[in-house]
Amino acid sequence: MPFIIDKKIPLEAKKNLSAFDSLIEFESSNIVDPYLSGHPDIFFRPIGDKIICAPNTPKKFLIEISKHKNILLGNSLLEKTYPHCAVYNCIIMNDLLIHKLEITDKRILEFSKVLKKINVNQGMTNCSSIFIGQTRFITSDLRIFKTLEQRKYSGLYVNPKPIFLTEKMHGMFGGCSGIYKNKLLIIGSLKYFNEQKSIENFCNTENIEIVELYNGQPFDGGSIIYI
Repeated sequence: MPFIIDKKIPLEAKKNLSAFDSLIEFESSNIVDPYLSGHPDIFFRPIGDKIICAPNTPKKFLIEISKHKNILLGNSLLEKTYPHCAVYNCIIMNDLLIHKLEITDKRILEFSKVLKKINVNQGMTNCSSIFIGQTRFITSDLRIFKTLEQRKYSGLYVNPKPIFLTEKMHGMFGGCSGIYKNKLLIIGSLKYFNEQKSIENFCNTENIEIVELYNGQPFDGGSIIYI
């Protein structure tokens, strides 16, 4: 099974990630803003044995992904303006769906009827946050941090300012990371974060190994999706 990644992530990170499995290097044009154009978590949302894809995803990627996973087209066309660029950017984790539910694509909601749902104010939910266990998460959004902690999930807030995102002041933690088996993959080095030790201790609690894919500044590539 391949990883779906932004084609623009650093070459060294691609090389190190490919040691675990094959890569689908995603890109698009004239669908969403250029800084989001290669972000997998804008276009794709795995759910169970399927992956829901934006219907205006470039066809060649739909064909490639369909070789590995059953694909379903979502109901919503992606657009450049928010929130229409964020309709697939939810977190689906085991029995849980987290998103700004008023914007969530209807096909995702259809296949998530049995899931517990938590509404947050951040439409770019997956970009901002990542679960590293059943109840533990890391986020760059204080509102998500507070909302989930109120619901008894254990969280760690990480300042997003060190994270590079083209055309923006900074990216977010979910966007520079991904989960592969028992590993937290980071597109960059934790040494750039003041919270480095906290992140390491937080992951150790869940027996999650941290893998830094290259030694440079953390790079927001719209997360790493393993299908």
